[in-house]
Amino acid sequence: MPKLEQVMENIKSILCLNGDVHNAGVFNKFKNLPVIAADGAVNKVLKLNILPDLIVGDGDSIESNDKLNNIEYIRSPNQNYTDFEKSLNVMQKRKLLPCIVTGVSGGELEHTLYNLQVIARHDNFLFHDSACHDKLKFGIFISTDFTATLKINSTISILPYPRAVVSSCGLKWELDNYNLCINNKASIRNMTANNNVSISLSSGRAMVIFEVF
Repeated sequence: MPKLEQVMENIKSILCLNGDVHNAGVFNKFKNLPVIAADGAVNKVLKLNILPDLIVGDGDSIESNDKLNNIEYIRSPNQNYTDFEKSLNVMQKRKLLPCIVTGVSGGELEHTLYNLQVIARHDNFLFHDSACHDKLKFGIFISTDFTATLKINSTISILPYPRAVVSSCGLKWELDNYNLCINNKASIRNMTANNNVSISLSSGRAMVIFEVF
């Protein structure tokens, strides 16, 4: 049973993609973790006055900057894989996984959807919703039980991927062996009614998105 607190403790790095990265909140919360930039994402982190520890990609989106002179850059021109996938390959070899992924959304829709598809292949990855300016919002894909300590009256959503049978404890609108399916139902913007929240899956896989204050 993954617990959010344990998932966060096991995170080994932050991977920044070339989507929307509006603030440094996630970097500040996990300031001791190495930062990896997937190609053009380096331009985003530099605007936040953050220097990445490593850059991976094909180099087609990186703007020239003297600050990058001493940063390790692994060039990978293979167009059969995205810069996200190339970065994960390098990070796996360097034992930098699991990670937090930020810059997931924004830009063209197919990029966002494929980024989520890549994240869904992995357990215990957190992805950061950088569209939120006043709070930290994360998501995780689960295929078993998941528990978290969250603030009461914070939003939480459970989306099937592509289907899941879900029960919950600690939510305003509880789920009791509820069948969620990508072409039918999901639990969108539910609310926490208790600090201790548990999501149980008897089958399937789901994406859970929640707020961390």
